[in-house]
Amino acid sequence: MRSRDAPGVDMCTEHEHGHDRAPRVGPDVQTGRFSGLTRRGFLRGSGLVAAAGIARAGAPALDRLVFPRAWASTPSLQQTPDGRSIARTAMHLHSSFSEGQGSIGGHLAELDRLGFDAAFFTDHDWRQRAVDALPRAACNNLNGESNPGSELGWKWSWERQADLGNHNAKFVPERDAVWLRIVNDRPELLSTLASGDTKHRGKANRQNLTGVGLVADFDPGTMHNDGFMELTIEMSYHRRTSTRAGGHQLLTYRWGRLPHLRRTGSAYHLENAGHRIVVERNIHAMGRQQHAVEPVEDMKAAFVALGIDPFLVAEDNSLHDLHVGVASRNGAIAAGFWHGIDITSTLHTGSDPEGVMRDILAQYAGDHDLLVDLGQELSLVTHVNQFPSASSEIYLHPSAYTRPKAEATLEELYEILAGARGLGGLTTYNHPFGAQEGELQQGSDRAADLELTLTRFATAGRKENDVIERVDGLEVFYRRRGNVGMLEHLRLWEGLTANGYVLFANGVSDDHLPRSGQVHKQNNPMATMLVTEDLSHAGLNAAIASGRMFAAHMTKFAGSVDLQVGEHFTGAVIVDPAMASTSTLLVHGAGLRSDGSFQVIQVPVVTDNDQSSPIVGVFGHPVPVNGSTVVSNSALASGPLAVTFDTSISTAVYVRFLDPQGDLLGGTNMIYLLRVATNKPINSGRDVANPSGLVLNLR
Repeated sequence: MRSRDAPGVDMCTEHEHGHDRAPRVGPDVQTGRFSGLTRRGFLRGSGLVAAAGIARAGAPALDRLVFPRAWASTPSLQQTPDGRSIARTAMHLHSSFSEGQGSIGGHLAELDRLGFDAAFFTDHDWRQRAVDALPRAACNNLNGESNPGSELGWKWSWERQADLGNHNAKFVPERDAVWLRIVNDRPELLSTLASGDTKHRGKANRQNLTGVGLVADFDPGTMHNDGFMELTIEMSYHRRTSTRAGGHQLLTYRWGRLPHLRRTGSAYHLENAGHRIVVERNIHAMGRQQHAVEPVEDMKAAFVALGIDPFLVAEDNSLHDLHVGVASRNGAIAAGFWHGIDITSTLHTGSDPEGVMRDILAQYAGDHDLLVDLGQELSLVTHVNQFPSASSEIYLHPSAYTRPKAEATLEELYEILAGARGLGGLTTYNHPFGAQEGELQQGSDRAADLELTLTRFATAGRKENDVIERVDGLEVFYRRRGNVGMLEHLRLWEGLTANGYVLFANGVSDDHLPRSGQVHKQNNPMATMLVTEDLSHAGLNAAIASGRMFAAHMTKFAGSVDLQVGEHFTGAVIVDPAMASTSTLLVHGAGLRSDGSFQVIQVPVVTDNDQSSPIVGVFGHPVPVNGSTVVSNSALASGPLAVTFDTSISTAVYVRFLDPQGDLLGGTNMIYLLRVATNKPINSGRDVANPSGLVLNLR
């Protein structure tokens, strides 16, 4: 029995990438490895304070998050005109601590394959702490049970895993309760299975398996030798290894009269080329019974018992779905009743899921050349990413995760944004047209629909505007998100810029399922290239704050682009009432594809807009270069290209990247040239030139 909905979230040929790695100079894996985990003892308390938020102090564990190499001496890394380096960065990833089937290990393998230098895991805050996770999956109906005080519940649907002939499965009243009765009466078939699959409405029950315990509640009914009750946990997707193809991992428990256990002496074995770990246990009594299991500990025990090296980190798995059934082996007939599965988790408020993630990362530290840090996707009201401070701290709200997600308030979100800023962290407004659906998907007049969306973001008092006023950046370099293409995303950014906002723009994949060899083929294979002085947590933080970055397709774009006006580079804010009426932009390019092209885009800026009546319909326009608004990449082959543009009014400029067919591949961030000080916030980490000493809203 299986859920009717497609499991997981896939937001998303081997590819040889010209990003050679220098020899590893990594940490001592023995001292970096966190061992001896138990369901009751794995957590290191976070010390939450009831009256105030807390920063997750990452400093003691940071060395285990850095998968270092001789980065500065790696010759393949691009260099900027002023000698800085460009770090290819994944800024929005979801692992086994979110709702999809992603794993930390799966992401690291793909990032390494695609030549990334750095990554931020941004798992959903409430999922990390198992907020709204139900304590029981009852096998009592097909439509979903109700949880007291919540509309959330489990639901079941039938799944046929084989031709089961005369099998039957139905919900029946039994012993003053409703049970799922499953019968397998085809003894001539081997290993046949009738199973059920649970999926939580809204997928809220999906959670990392660290600290999770299950209690299987069933009645074997009619159980002959080699018949068994079966519970399967569908877990995370893991990368391929030399002995195992990439795929979703299963952990299966079988309880029954299993005489082969007495013959082999082993309660563990592997099936499906290692994709299924099987734990078998004999039972002798009939009637209703409960059996407690600890999935993470059982996976570890299986590797030890089988004498094999672990091909995955046991803690790096999620409880994605459950399957229950009755099965037989060697011609046995089996029938049984499933009453439900109790679920306990220690990843609740007051625990330290970030610490668990750091310990998982430490176990991968010897395998990959990456700098990895932990951010967080705030998903309580709207979706905002929190990136850590220079010392790798994120802000945790003291009470927002003690109640169901539906009870969270905007005020709590604002408190988190303020807390993150107080630590020196950074934030972005995520997928502004929606995670799955957007304003532009149904309207026949796309320009009018874009203006409607822009009005919501730019009008004081609207939720979108209240958030935009508090964040540092906007996710806009999406190939397509919310049924909205990159051009409309860029125009939203341009429209906010026209209203005086100074927001960095990044490109992300928002990947929940990193299939081996396939990440660059997903819907949004976007990367952000950060210009940084060094590959460190402080260096990445400073690069994001400065807005000196560009974003592009992971594999279709190659090389680097940087902008310069006078002594100032991409991301700079120049405020000068005495500015000349024209300025010169230098477009620097290196390693670009000869068949690609670019456009220089100029955006008029109204710096004193008070938001009571936002400016709509004002977007960027291409600047002609030698009579053309599209410039071949070859124009940069011999050095920077000088472009003259109008600065008689406040303006901003950036560059869009185009593929050989003229489709958008990404773009740079903006340089702002303002004749009047904007009243909108400017991150103090930007390069700000203010020769007249005008009052600016720096934060």
